[in-house]
Amino acid sequence: MKHKRNDLLGKRIAVISDIHSNNDSLKCAIEIIKKSKIDVIVFLGDLLTYGCQVNESVEELLILQKEYPCLFIIGNHDEFYFNLSEDKAHENYAVPVFIEESISWNFKQLKYNLKELFTWYESINVGSVLFAHANPYEFKDWSYINNKVDILNAVDALDKCSYSVGVFGHTHRPMRKSVSLVDNKIFDANNEFKNDAGECLILNPGSLGQPRGDGSSFLIMEINNDITKYEHVKISYEKQGFMNLFDESGMTTPTIRKLKKYYE
Repeated sequence: MKHKRNDLLGKRIAVISDIHSNNDSLKCAIEIIKKSKIDVIVFLGDLLTYGCQVNESVEELLILQKEYPCLFIIGNHDEFYFNLSEDKAHENYAVPVFIEESISWNFKQLKYNLKELFTWYESINVGSVLFAHANPYEFKDWSYINNKVDILNAVDALDKCSYSVGVFGHTHRPMRKSVSLVDNKIFDANNEFKNDAGECLILNPGSLGQPRGDGSSFLIMEINNDITKYEHVKISYEKQGFMNLFDESGMTTPTIRKLKKYYE
């Protein structure tokens, strides 16, 4: 379901995406959050797969939502586990063999029904800001926002729905791009955005659990009627213990090698 939360205007929001069964990274982010006067936490989806700390990650979130209001948005990997819990096949979404093995392994370890454990939303909007897992399109369209064409298409969709800011995960790469609605020029944005300046802003917090290219990170935001403030927060953690879990998992050697490469 879609969810409107204008009560969050003026609040400090931590935005976390793509945890991917990495509880070591999640705990580091939570330590920073607890020191940052955060009012609410928005998760942009993909809690599991890739990593090996399945139940640890879920249980960390269960503890966290007792301390903070937490809003969970459905990602494509979350949908995999929803379907598996109902004996359904993936819906028109093919994945490589090694990812399929990781999904199957994660599901076998999982002690919980992920769909029933948290309250999930397709998207959330706060004022003129839209939060979704991948993009501003129809739910279950998992198209990526990577290049110039992707950005312009996403901005067009946001503008048509009267959003001035889109916050999406999915790519595992941080992004802060401002686009002029007059001539479609794309700029690297700073930490403050005027919501009515004839521009549209695309933000991506990056991945907490499986970053691709620039280290683990999340966003801290404050959304007001006229200005949206934001900052990327980078984190670091000791990876050796996390990496050792792959070798102890019992997954096949080719899968372990491919999964470990993301973190090396």
